[in-house]
Amino acid sequence: MVGRYFDVRKNSAYLKTINLLNSRTIKFTQNQLNHQKVICMNNLITLDCGSFDSALNSLVSIFGCTPELLREFLSNSEIDQYFENNPQLNVCFKEYIYEIVLEHIGEPQMPDLVTWFHTTRVPAITNFEEGILPLSKILPKLKTMLIDLIDDDLLKEQFSKALVENEINDFHYSNKTNNMMHWGPYAILVRNVAFQAKELGQHDYLDMPEIIEDICNGFKNISGIDLFEQFRGKLKPAIVKFTSINETEEDCIATALCYVRSSIMQGKVDQNCVYCFNGNNKPIPYLDIVCVEFV
Repeated sequence: MVGRYFDVRKNSAYLKTINLLNSRTIKFTQNQLNHQKVICMNNLITLDCGSFDSALNSLVSIFGCTPELLREFLSNSEIDQYFENNPQLNVCFKEYIYEIVLEHIGEPQMPDLVTWFHTTRVPAITNFEEGILPLSKILPKLKTMLIDLIDDDLLKEQFSKALVENEINDFHYSNKTNNMMHWGPYAILVRNVAFQAKELGQHDYLDMPEIIEDICNGFKNISGIDLFEQFRGKLKPAIVKFTSINETEEDCIATALCYVRSSIMQGKVDQNCVYCFNGNNKPIPYLDIVCVEFV
């Protein structure tokens, strides 16, 4: 967790970097900071990484500064250079940039809420009126839904029998359904990660949720019939935005900083923008859902 187990500010190489930054390109005087501080009182602060603008505005509220100040700081290419030239820092870039921002901009006001994005593929009529359910609660409904997607009566009966009699022959399916650590529900902090999932080494849930893919593989193993494309054609990619009170605000803020920075410097998200939510087998209530977006 950022700044919790290792304080990069106590590292000598880090201190040298700070001194270099102070003496060279990043020179924000106390008067400038005081002039640009934004007082956010009596308002809930929400960290929302649904877009570049929403992430930037969220960070502005969290750090009490102007967008111009934060953009100018995060646009400094020397931050990367110093990090790459100091491997002895022994921290990841996400931790490093968080501490650098704290040093120059100031301590953050922790957000009251964090928005998350649950990515999936569902029938177009799905409204998530029961909330976002963990695998333990959604699996029976999921099986029924998949059975209903099959038009051929004989194939429908064969597939239904395999599900009811637990004949799905796939390791990942068995592992997920029998181990609660895989039950979620899951979500991502940065919405744009969903559209570059494979490039970032993540599963593409908009293409197909893992559990459905596992069921398709398991059924194919016992029948030779591949239902993947049939299911994929009848399900629509969706992003469910919801809010949560989170206990890992520092990690979320650090990820948001990396997202804004990568958007400025690279025009896209990178590995440092990946951060996930795990519901630990507890449903996301319907009232916490902000919107359902079919993409």
